[in-house]
Amino acid sequence: MLLLELVLKGLQMLYRRTAPDSSHNSGHRYPPPKCHPGTRLGTLTDIMKWVDDRSQACSVFWLKGPAGAGKSAIAQTIAEQCTESGQLASSFFFAKGDPMRGNANRLFTTIAYRLAHSIPQLKMAIDAVVTNDEFILDASLGVQLQRLIAEPFLMATSAEPLPEAALIIIDGLDECEDSRTQQHILSLISTACTTYQVPVHFLIASRPEPQISESFGEDHLLSITWPYVLDESPLDMTKYFVDEFDNIYKRHHRAMAHVPTPWPSHKTIEYLVTKASGQFIYAATVLKFVDHEQYRPTDRLDIVLGLTPSNVYPFSELDALYEKILSVYNDIPLLRIILAFILDMNDSGLALAFHISFNGCSSSSIEATLLLKPGDVNLALYGCHSVVVVPDSTYDEIRIPHASLVDFLRNKTRSKKFFIERGTGVTEVMRADLKAITQLASRFTNRGCYKYVIHTARWAINNFSTI
Repeated sequence: MLLLELVLKGLQMLYRRTAPDSSHNSGHRYPPPKCHPGTRLGTLTDIMKWVDDRSQACSVFWLKGPAGAGKSAIAQTIAEQCTESGQLASSFFFAKGDPMRGNANRLFTTIAYRLAHSIPQLKMAIDAVVTNDEFILDASLGVQLQRLIAEPFLMATSAEPLPEAALIIIDGLDECEDSRTQQHILSLISTACTTYQVPVHFLIASRPEPQISESFGEDHLLSITWPYVLDESPLDMTKYFVDEFDNIYKRHHRAMAHVPTPWPSHKTIEYLVTKASGQFIYAATVLKFVDHEQYRPTDRLDIVLGLTPSNVYPFSELDALYEKILSVYNDIPLLRIILAFILDMNDSGLALAFHISFNGCSSSSIEATLLLKPGDVNLALYGCHSVVVVPDSTYDEIRIPHASLVDFLRNKTRSKKFFIERGTGVTEVMRADLKAITQLASRFTNRGCYKYVIHTARWAINNFSTI
């Protein structure tokens, strides 16, 4: 017994430098997000085929999608399936702001510790590394990857066969603090797969943030990665709403006895699916709000649909997500101006009412119209790629694909400092135009004409927003 304890001394030290709550089966994450039964079947099938097929060149699977699209639920479901089949080697679920899961300090130590238990052939090798060199626990990420993961695999491969299918899941990479660290992690994973040829597959789930997309676009990762875009899947969303509303109806059967079925109506389901725009977090927020044990589900749903005035806010969780995403950029006034332009640009009623013709909603056209510096739009929207579609080309249209974000920005109570009143974008266009006129008028030699133009421009700038 004493000999066994001595042998495992390295693993004991390693455990103290892990993030136990980062695992897919951690009690800290209970209940974890999971795919609703019968949904995301195509995506789950594609991932499992990739896990099983060792003949293909892609050893990295990048599951990318906007905020709230269900990436973590898919990663969790795959983790549970692979645990049952014996294919899960390790998992790490990042969580922004968490002292252990919000940074990369314990990423590779945690992965290594779990590898030692999921693949018995690695246990002695990993234990020996830590026992012989305790400083490895404070080494750089690159050294930890090499010594704690790559080298033990090489030693084990030469001794006895390893499992044919081993999967490491890293979820929420965009939640890891510092974008440079995110890129460094991807670079190291590329090294593990190509230079060290570690015989595992990496499933990485994240939002398509610019720095992550940039790394996956580099040759060393591009050649070994299957980039998988998570679509909106309205059929899955419909099934989720229908099934969960049915469960709510059954749980509240006494309060719902007088309510005819189907409840809610097909029209209401279609409305909610449209509002969700592929965001399962929107659907989950609605269902959680409606399914309150102290209230009638019908009354709560009416609040969601805006049919009943209320001081209760059904979308507090969704609002917190949007606020966190929009707070990345420091210059909030500029961000609001740009988002206001995009919102009003896509509001045909405003453009018609004010007889304004826009030149498009690309970053170059926004900067030209609002007299911004080149690059201002991309800088302002840099942290918003998970909720705003920002193309690589400065001449392609920027879009806000989620109706729930538009609702958030247009509601002062919900969005607070990010509130954008309808017509704000039009106002900013007129301000920019009048500023240009003022600058042009300063060149006039006729002083009377100059004073008239300046007076008119200033009056319009100060009063346009009230028109």
